Amino acid sequence: MRLAPGRIQRQLSALNKKAKRVAGHSISGARKRQLLDEITSEKNRLYQAGYLRLSLVEY
Repeated sequence: MRLAPGRIQRQLSALNKKAKRVAGHSISGARKRQLLDEITSEKNRLYQAGYLRLSLVEY
């Protein structure tokens, strides 16, 4: 996946806001952990896509 750095940053910002909303909700701890894990996985995927893109640009 090729994403522009600005687009990646906006998506990461949205995921951070989503994580804060989840953390503030009064849902079970197990469900909260599951949602936060899903958000973290998506953030990691975006970071990896951004890192690979930057690595390819350097070469």
